[in-house]
Amino acid sequence: SDPQFIIVDLATTYALNRVEIDWEAAYATQYQIQLSNNKQQWTTASNITSGNGGTDVVNLNGQNARYVRILENIPKNKKPAISCGFCTRGGT
Repeated sequence: SDPQFIIVDLATTYALNRVEIDWEAAYATQYQIQLSNNKQQWTTASNITSGNGGTDVVNLNGQNARYVRILENIPKNKKPAISCGFCTRGGT
């Protein structure tokens, strides 16, 4: 399967402290949180290898980005699970 992803445009650049992902019944066990300021060049901020559903909180330590992408690494013979709720937390 091709990797599945979702991109969130925050409309301007923010210093992001964390991303919260509320998975539905299907969830990704392996995925990356990637950040970009231009939607062309992506930096992997976190590589999750043992997701277990529910709510995942991924710390980003104040990294700056306008775009946040969740890129699911889909093992062979597994259906994609990228449908989820998504929330970012910036600094004050």
